[in-house]
Amino acid sequence: MLNLLNLSCKAPAFNSVYFPYGGYVVQRDGWQPESLYAFMKNSRPGSGHKNEEGNGLQISAFGQDLLVSSGGEAYDPDQPLKTFWRSTASNNSIIVDGYSQNLRYKAEVPVTYKEPIKARYLTGNDFDFAEGMFTGAYSGLNIYKHGKNTAKPDLINHDVIISDVTHNLELIFLRKLKIWIITDMITSEKPHEFTQTWLLAP
Repeated sequence: MLNLLNLSCKAPAFNSVYFPYGGYVVQRDGWQPESLYAFMKNSRPGSGHKNEEGNGLQISAFGQDLLVSSGGEAYDPDQPLKTFWRSTASNNSIIVDGYSQNLRYKAEVPVTYKEPIKARYLTGNDFDFAEGMFTGAYSGLNIYKHGKNTAKPDLINHDVIISDVTHNLELIFLRKLKIWIITDMITSEKPHEFTQTWLLAP
């Protein structure tokens, strides 16, 4: 039984789950506040609100947030951190030469997708395996050039477009050992500087 906000309810019959059309992965070992939990976003371009968080991770364990996302950005266009919150640098993934992902660059965005994402996923009693893939462009906000305090994203030039990089991520959850193995595999046609950005909870 779960006891959330003093309300008792029955725990779901499953722990981990994958949504193959949206690309959302959840790995967990239970439904209690101290249970281990990981979330990965292996999404493709879509309509509506978004952050540049392909292969982004969030992790909680033993009642503590460990790896956190910036969450939704402020809707005030003059908010100094608006663009940073939306960027890959604040969503626990890989940036290239300081540039954030640009998920919708030259992307065809249908209303709905008719085929699932071609990524591998497996869940069992002992372990979970999930695969994330990002093959889109990197451009726009550059954390080294612009810093964190860049408002008005439309004012950021997209004169640099990096489109030769592929970022694959494998997330393995060893449930009984209570550990994750996270592997990033990056290929590119040209030399680049790759930076892993992880936001650790305070």
